[in-house]
Amino acid sequence: LSSRARFKPAAVWIFLGFVACWWIYMCVVIHLHWTEESLILTTALFSNSVLKLWIGIEACQRLAEEQKMGSLELLLSTPLNEREILRGQFLALRRQFLKPLVVVIGVQIVFMLAVSRHSLLPAEEGARQVAFGSAGIVLLILDIAALTWVAFRAALTAKSPNRASASAISRVLLLPWIMFAAVAVVAGLWTAGGPGPGWKFY
Repeated sequence: LSSRARFKPAAVWIFLGFVACWWIYMCVVIHLHWTEESLILTTALFSNSVLKLWIGIEACQRLAEEQKMGSLELLLSTPLNEREILRGQFLALRRQFLKPLVVVIGVQIVFMLAVSRHSLLPAEEGARQVAFGSAGIVLLILDIAALTWVAFRAALTAKSPNRASASAISRVLLLPWIMFAAVAVVAGLWTAGGPGPGWKFY
C-alpha cells in the first residue's frame, strides 16, 4: 500500500531535475562559476532540506492513515508481525528515495572536493569547505534515519497524518536548529568585541 503510487519515485527525480536546471541556469545565464561557494551551499541546503521534509512526510502517511481509520488493528491481527510491517514501510521509502539520495550525496562529495582543491583557496579555507561539506552529508543521513523512526512512532499516536508529520519534523529538524542558533547567539555575545570562536567551533 505504501508504494502503490508508482509516480512517487518519479516525482523525486523530477524535483532533482528542477534543481539541476536551476543550477545550470545560474552557471550559464548568471555566469556563476560552478565552484562558487554560495551556489554550491544554496544548492546543497535546498535539496537536502526538501528531501528531509519529504521523507518526514512520507514516512508516517500510511501508518497514520491506517491508525486514523482504525484499520491498523486489523493489520496487527494478521500473521504479519511488527518487524514485517516496518520492513514494508522501509522498502517503500527505499524504493522512492534511495537512488535519488545516492545521487545527491555523490554530487555533493564531488562539489566539496572540487571547492576544497580550488587553486585560489588557502589550506585553511579548503579544510573548512571539507568540514562543512562532510557535516552536511552526515547530517543528511542521520536526520533521515531519525526522521524515519520518529515518524513511525508519531504515526501511531497522532490524530492525523499531518500532525504526525509535523511532530516528527519539529522534533528532528526544527528543535536542533533552534538549539544550535541559541548556542551561536550565546557564543557571539560571549565573544562580543573580540575574535569569535571560529568555524571549527560551529
